[in-house]
Amino acid sequence: MNDQIDLEQRVSRWLESEARGELPDWVLDETVAQTRSEPQQMPFRTRLRSLRRPGRPSREPHAQRGMTMFTTMRAAAVALLIGIVGLGAALVATVDRSSPPVPAAESPATLEPVELLDLTFDSGIIPEEFVGVLFSRKAYPTDQEITYTDSFLPPNTFIRQVESGELRIRPNDDTQVIRAGKTQAEAEVVGAGEEAVVGPGDTFIQRDVPWAEFGKDALGEMWTPGEDAVIFSLAIREQDRCCAMSHPGMRSRWYHTLTGGIEDLAAEDLRFVVQRWELPVGESLAYTTETTPGLWAVDAGEVVAMTAEDAAGGQTPFGPFRADTAIWVMSQEPATDVVVDNVGDETAILYQLLVEPAATA
Repeated sequence: MNDQIDLEQRVSRWLESEARGELPDWVLDETVAQTRSEPQQMPFRTRLRSLRRPGRPSREPHAQRGMTMFTTMRAAAVALLIGIVGLGAALVATVDRSSPPVPAAESPATLEPVELLDLTFDSGIIPEEFVGVLFSRKAYPTDQEITYTDSFLPPNTFIRQVESGELRIRPNDDTQVIRAGKTQAEAEVVGAGEEAVVGPGDTFIQRDVPWAEFGKDALGEMWTPGEDAVIFSLAIREQDRCCAMSHPGMRSRWYHTLTGGIEDLAAEDLRFVVQRWELPVGESLAYTTETTPGLWAVDAGEVVAMTAEDAAGGQTPFGPFRADTAIWVMSQEPATDVVVDNVGDETAILYQLLVEPAATA
């Protein structure tokens, strides 16, 4: 009994020492194919059954005969294993076929934003007593009329874009509607008291909102005819209309006010750009600021930000910034390189607002 165990251990150690390591998958495929092509004298299961068939009566005790049969079966299995290993080694040595090439690692994909909004306005878009641009993203519940409290102060100009769902509007003054895929020059006009439905990708602009005439209802009527509607908006406001913008039914994801720098551009035609970025885990986003104002809003994930110069000098970055925080990108020095790093455990979603003179577009 012990001799048999020692024999099995010696065979196992010999097989391990002679092994060539892990073989490619095609070696097994070739082995199976060649084995199938050869005639078989007797199925393997039949062979095993034949080992159990009694032959002539034996003089050995029953237990001894069982041990002899068991030993013979082990020997047959070892021989079969050696044969398969040998056949695989022969195929590696003789078949003129190299292992499949390992594909080269793909270079990281270039991060590109989705441009959500690109609008140009004349210099009158910025009021004299300008206080800021409220940049926000919010949701309106299903099948609900949007109403306003007595403390609501409508902005001078209200720019909204639907991201999902639908809104039905009935404004109190002429309203521009830019349908998804259309340009600002192709905008349609919804007149005072007229009704229209705006859906995903549609932008509607209410300029010179008639606050003096209609007060809190100056924006007109609006409701969600179906599922929840999600929008982002830019509210350009003067001092007298600051800062009550919330109203019943509104669920704000985030909101930030951009102030510094825009008043210096009030005499120029201005371009407002909103972009949406997706920054994968562990990735960085590098951009160059100009002397025009703007900000980032973090909609999901966790990021840090710093200038490339500070990063090279080992400085501590600003942040972390999470949802409902803003990264200011206003720079007093033109062409400043800034880096944003995703340090969270999920894809970071960033909304970017930039305001610049139309002449530089």
